[in-house]
Amino acid sequence: MGAEVDAGTQHLQYPVVIGATSDGGLLREAVLCLAPGGHLSNAGMFFADTPLPLWEMYQRDVTVSLGAVSVTPHVPAVLDLLRLGRLRPELVISVHDAEQAPQVLLSRAMKPVLVRPQLIGS
Repeated sequence: MGAEVDAGTQHLQYPVVIGATSDGGLLREAVLCLAPGGHLSNAGMFFADTPLPLWEMYQRDVTVSLGAVSVTPHVPAVLDLLRLGRLRPELVISVHDAEQAPQVLLSRAMKPVLVRPQLIGS
């Protein structure tokens, strides 16, 4: 469900790029793929200084957001869409017993949801 970037062939094409890379080279390539005025949102973590093409970013007026994704403001709207049947998560998730976690996480399962028995209460 993601695009493969072929370095140098997709520059200046996308108004929005969303990523989760922690590879500085891929982050740079994602920035270069932005169209003028574009926005990159990346949830990957960087533990060292990572060079970015600042001059190209400045010339094209692009913005970059880095950090943990904050979904909290969107939860009520998503729950409403689920309640109305307008979202169908079963099309993109697969449900597995939590004890199968190692095998499932190493497989090519769709977005895995791991389920375990409730620990407290009933």
